[in-house]
Amino acid sequence: MTSETPTPVPPSNGKSAPLTGPRMPSHLVGIGASAGGLEALQQFFDHMPSDSGLAFVVIQHLAPDHKSLMVDLLAKHTRMGVVRAEDGMRVEPDVIYLIPPGRNLTIAGGLLRVTPQEQHQHGHGPNLPIDRFFISLAVDFAERAIAVILSGTGSDGTRGVRGIKDAGGTVLVQEATSAKFDGMPRSAIATGLADHIGSADTLPETILGLVRQGSLAAADGSRISPGIELDLLMTQLHEHTGVDFSEYKPSTIHRRIERRMDLNRVDDLRGYLDFLAQNPRELSHLYRDLLISVTRFFRDSHVFEALEQQVIAQVVANHRDQSPIRVWVAGCATGEEAYSLAILFREHLDRTSRDIPVKIFATDLDREAVEFASNGIYPDSVVADLNQERLARFFVQKSDGWQVAKALRDMVVFANHNLLKDPPFHRIDLISCRNLLIYLQPSLQRRVLSLFQFGLVPGGHLVLGSSESLGDLANAFDTIDVKAKIYRVTAIDRPLSLENLHTFRQAGGAARLGGGAVADPLLGVPSEDDLERALVRSVLPACVVVDAQANVIHTVGDISPWLTIPRGRPSLNLMKMAPRELAAVLSVGLRATGATGEPSRYRDVVAGQSRVQVVITAIELPSGPRAGIRLLAVSFEPGEPAGTTFSAEAARDQMDRRLVELERELERTRASLQAAAEEQETANEELQATNEELLASNEELQSTNEELQSVNEELYTVNAEYQVKIGELTEANNDLLNFLSSTNIGTIFLDRNLCIRKFTPAVTEQINLIPQDIGRPLEHITRNILHDDLVKDAEQVLQALVPLTREVRARAGRWYLMRILPYRTEEYTIRGVVITFVDITDVRAVTDDLRKLHAALAEVPVGVLIADANGRVEYVNRTQADLAGYAPEELLKPGAGVPVPGPAMAQVWRTVSAGSRWNGLLEGLKRDGTPYREQATIIPLLDGGRVVNLLKLAVAP
Repeated sequence: MTSETPTPVPPSNGKSAPLTGPRMPSHLVGIGASAGGLEALQQFFDHMPSDSGLAFVVIQHLAPDHKSLMVDLLAKHTRMGVVRAEDGMRVEPDVIYLIPPGRNLTIAGGLLRVTPQEQHQHGHGPNLPIDRFFISLAVDFAERAIAVILSGTGSDGTRGVRGIKDAGGTVLVQEATSAKFDGMPRSAIATGLADHIGSADTLPETILGLVRQGSLAAADGSRISPGIELDLLMTQLHEHTGVDFSEYKPSTIHRRIERRMDLNRVDDLRGYLDFLAQNPRELSHLYRDLLISVTRFFRDSHVFEALEQQVIAQVVANHRDQSPIRVWVAGCATGEEAYSLAILFREHLDRTSRDIPVKIFATDLDREAVEFASNGIYPDSVVADLNQERLARFFVQKSDGWQVAKALRDMVVFANHNLLKDPPFHRIDLISCRNLLIYLQPSLQRRVLSLFQFGLVPGGHLVLGSSESLGDLANAFDTIDVKAKIYRVTAIDRPLSLENLHTFRQAGGAARLGGGAVADPLLGVPSEDDLERALVRSVLPACVVVDAQANVIHTVGDISPWLTIPRGRPSLNLMKMAPRELAAVLSVGLRATGATGEPSRYRDVVAGQSRVQVVITAIELPSGPRAGIRLLAVSFEPGEPAGTTFSAEAARDQMDRRLVELERELERTRASLQAAAEEQETANEELQATNEELLASNEELQSTNEELQSVNEELYTVNAEYQVKIGELTEANNDLLNFLSSTNIGTIFLDRNLCIRKFTPAVTEQINLIPQDIGRPLEHITRNILHDDLVKDAEQVLQALVPLTREVRARAGRWYLMRILPYRTEEYTIRGVVITFVDITDVRAVTDDLRKLHAALAEVPVGVLIADANGRVEYVNRTQADLAGYAPEELLKPGAGVPVPGPAMAQVWRTVSAGSRWNGLLEGLKRDGTPYREQATIIPLLDGGRVVNLLKLAVAP
């Protein structure tokens, strides 16, 4: 049933009013539903008490031009007030607010804001009213916001769920198997942010338990304190996940544990430990809650605008060689931020026509989130975060959402990584770590920032979250943008601290570098690492390890006889460190080995005053952050001292011959490449034209598909409402048919053409009807009544709209009261006529008997008068009227009394009224004043011992 409508509050200059006042709800429950949501809503409110103190806002996909019946349909399943939201209406507890058709609904300052729904046009994303309301609810109610996702298609609500979780609110989702349409529930569940999943009829109990436990916690204070129970819980969590949360901020840990306790209706830590023993999966739920993986594409748009204008442009402009630009996104969650940075880099490189490889390392502690990010498939709700150009260029639509294009996915490498234990990436140009440090204690924050300082190249950039700061390391960075929290590293000497080195060794970094285990120190035997280093010094010749650009990565042994640091600006490039004669040989050897992978050997090379044997080999690093990068090893072995006649002419001749061959091969390659380039350019132009046409067609088809999906959801909602209404009408129709059948009144319904629409079984006694006569004209049906003008009478009523009543006789001799009335709808539209037949045979017989009795009494020579107990005349015959000297109609007038005046008569009347018969002589005056006398007998007529009438019989004496 509906209650009194809350009074709308006018907006106040567009600013939100404070959430205060005695009528504010303790929590606000936003419910998103679409196709199949009506049944789920009815089940939900069937089990939600009407005095919970909560307010409810229901957001559905409604057809904009359809009058929704949701208010009436939901009102039958709750005693709370059900109202359609109006702009400026203040939310109150124990009231359900429904979104109006063709409108969007948001909330600010406890006031509902109703705005027109944008028309869906080509080039714009679909309207997502559930996401829109949830995001405003998260801002307005924060941790007191509860989001519920029920049956529906698509992914509306998924983006809003992330906003609710980011604000500390609660998310509940209908179990997909119990929903008529599982699109919306499955999309919300796939985010991993649902606090509870259950059927629609069990969600109210979960909400009530959460609110009740939260209220108790607010009254009693924190239910978590350091002790053996908390230590035991942290130990179980560490053993289950491999992550030690003891160094995270206690307030964050306690708040997340209390949330899980509230959802499971547990009062204290001891009870929660018992619950964990019976429900091992709860540890996984707690782990995901502690990780808080909440993000979206281009989250905090001003940050990405600053990155695009002030950082990415500078990084690209300053990058000169062909080594990749390296970016690290720490705490990447489900990958939206990493892909957003990839989009910005790709767009800038295309605008500036630069061909620089970009490698983005995206890491997170949550393995499921990393796996989700690697797949790169996101729900349809991402359309709201991306413009149409980026969506068409960098995403491909799939049946289950939008997938990041392969070219963009190839730019990003996702990996599971523990920022507190695993070694950091190094030589990074840009590090983004937003909203992760706020959950760590200050000592851990400083350690992580030191890792970032070490990992960045000189002049590298760091991006932090809006609530994070550099702390003690502020002097090591320049501030680029205060609002966006973008910094540039300035310190040149950035060695790892002993604390970080110790962290790496604990994490297994030393084992990965050395490749062996540590021997038992009690045996007094050197460790395996020490043994390997001793063997390297004793057996291997002096050598260096270089990368593809001939930069020295590592040295073994004494290389000073052959390599020196050049004068001027220091350089670790092998060609600059080697003498000119040796550099020529090294250049040829490195190219040959790099191309074939086979060792290259050169003997008797004169380098200064020494003769040296140079051995060049190729190796690949098997593991580590630079896995897959080819490294080359160059070893130096001393030879005989150089004589006066020996030179490097042989090596130079060999190099010259090799250069001639390479020049010829290069010329042939250029010609072939030129031809291939021309063919490729022609093919590219054709493909580009075709691609543009396909892109335009795809955009049109996508727009049409979104519109059809939206219309389909709206039609399903309308159909569900109509189905419920049809059920109610069918029930009402059955009640009406049973009523008409029980009254035994023959009824026939005719349309405007006087064709049969419907009839009751009783009418078949007057008109010969069978079910197959529906739709036939009335004049074609034979009748059992002796009245030939039935059709004419019906036409007369249809034209004049005046009811008609007749008494008609059936062939079998029975009489009926026939009434013909216009058939009117609720809008007073005439749709035909209704004919009813009421059997009046018995009534007519009684009437005939009374008529005969009246005729007989009128002829008897005895005066007869019947009066009621108050003396009003109800019947008088002619003889009595003549005795009294009055006309009969004068005695029957309203208010006329018995014409027997005098005090004696009054006494007589009282006697008879008491129930006694009276006989005697009465005297009175006629109308003209002359006296008269009559011998009268007055008899009381009783009903149940009570006098109801008086009968007077009189004759002249």
